[in-house]
Amino acid sequence: MEAYCKEVRQLEDKFHGLELVHIARRYNEAADKLAKTASTRGMVPPDAFSRDLHEPSVDLGSGAGVETTTPNKPTTSKRC
Repeated sequence: MEAYCKEVRQLEDKFHGLELVHIARRYNEAADKLAKTASTRGMVPPDAFSRDLHEPSVDLGSGAGVETTTPNKPTTSKRC
């Protein structure tokens, strides 16, 4: 998530205003329903937009707080 926030912050000067608000799933029924559908690979509701991503849409390289993995390397991540 940190990499996505960083990407948004780099675009901040392109807008008149910007506010990022994290809303927990338990307080957002629509997002909770979509997350549950996605986790089961269920049918996407007809009123929802869906796009399959096969790689991250942001650079997860240095400074993003995330370590990428290779097939022979165990998955690790850093918390900030």
